[in-house]
Amino acid sequence: MTSAGAAASERSGGNPLFSRKRVNRRRSFVIVVTAAVTLVLAGCGAPKTAASSKASSVQGPTLSLKFADLQNVHTATTDSALKFASLVKKYTGGKIIIQVYPNSELGTVPAQLAGTEAGTIAFYATPDLSAAVAQSNVLGMPYLFPSAQVASKVLNSAAIKKSLWSLFPAHGLTFVGSWVIGYTAILTKSVAITKPSDVHGLKIRVFAPTVGDKIFGALGADAVAVAAPEVPTALSTGVVDGADDPPSTFAGSDWYSGMCCVAVTNDTFVSSPVMVSTTVWDSMSAAERAAIEEAFQGTIASNMSEALSTNSAALSTMQAAGVKITHPNVAAFKTATASVYSAVEAIYPGQVQALLAEIKRVTG
Repeated sequence: MTSAGAAASERSGGNPLFSRKRVNRRRSFVIVVTAAVTLVLAGCGAPKTAASSKASSVQGPTLSLKFADLQNVHTATTDSALKFASLVKKYTGGKIIIQVYPNSELGTVPAQLAGTEAGTIAFYATPDLSAAVAQSNVLGMPYLFPSAQVASKVLNSAAIKKSLWSLFPAHGLTFVGSWVIGYTAILTKSVAITKPSDVHGLKIRVFAPTVGDKIFGALGADAVAVAAPEVPTALSTGVVDGADDPPSTFAGSDWYSGMCCVAVTNDTFVSSPVMVSTTVWDSMSAAERAAIEEAFQGTIASNMSEALSTNSAALSTMQAAGVKITHPNVAAFKTATASVYSAVEAIYPGQVQALLAEIKRVTG
């Protein structure tokens, strides 16, 4: 659709996504940003700001859209989703209200993905999209990005949009942009990890098993797929001996209670791509799409800053609670897992080559 009128016509088709009912405040975060000051200034003949210009170009009835988020409240991803919703509200002059549902309030991971593909959920942020597009497994390769800044630039680049994100519309998903969560560490129940051989024989929970299995297999360990809500029980009962995730996840989800140690291995960089339902995206006017894209760009810098500070604070929190923090030789872990690249490239050659080429371009 290229006109607001056509978009409004499609919205009247009864899709439950396009609800004009009042927002249920008990189950969601509702971002309400008023454009009153902008309207008053415009009425007085004041120069239009960029935001007011965007807002004036968005027409049609007010929409209420759902944003599904796996992360807990007060994490970098959820805070970024809230900021995104606020900016969308601002840039559309109040025509689009986004409700953010953190901590998987909209259901299981498969249910949230299916809802986004079907169009009953508008936006979805998740670190693992391999159930929709297997090629996205390449993002889990070890020691891929030298910094969060490089990761953000690469993941939001035109080259990766062409080689990877362009595969998603065929599965009902359209790439909006990518936030960052941070590097993973290894939380363990009873073993202090200081070198690669310390991981040998352990059962480690991973969030993306296709590549995680290769990483921990190279370290002589077993990768185990466990749903996030089940991790504390899996750790306490011995189903797993540890977990590989960013420190912010350990602290934010309270996985560290009763645990021995956290090894800062930085083995995998975790991002949080944001997808919009292609059904929703195709129903929007050009002005609405532009406002959403501009709003997302306005969240990237603050997301990165918060992600870095949240992970640092998480390590401090766990250390204060008695968890031992170790800093193994990262170079030794990088060498031990180097074989993963060729193994993943054999499965997804085009995506691996494009990703490595873009990293090389960005890093100079």
